Amino acid sequence: MVRKLPTSSFNLQLYQVVDDRSSDPIISWSKSNNNSFGCLGLESFASDILMKSPRFGQKLNRV
Repeated sequence: MVRKLPTSSFNLQLYQVVDDRSSDPIISWSKSNNNSFGCLGLESFASDILMKSPRFGQKLNRV
């Protein structure tokens, strides 16, 4: 099954993070449902992906 690409900027950026195989230990596509993903560690996701990513970190710091 082919995933539909998201249209909003945030969704596209999140899609790219989930689709990046190097992030699989923290966040990855569900094996049972090709249209969802699972986060295996919220703390790791926040500190290792969100805050270190220029795509997300700058936006989160403004909030």
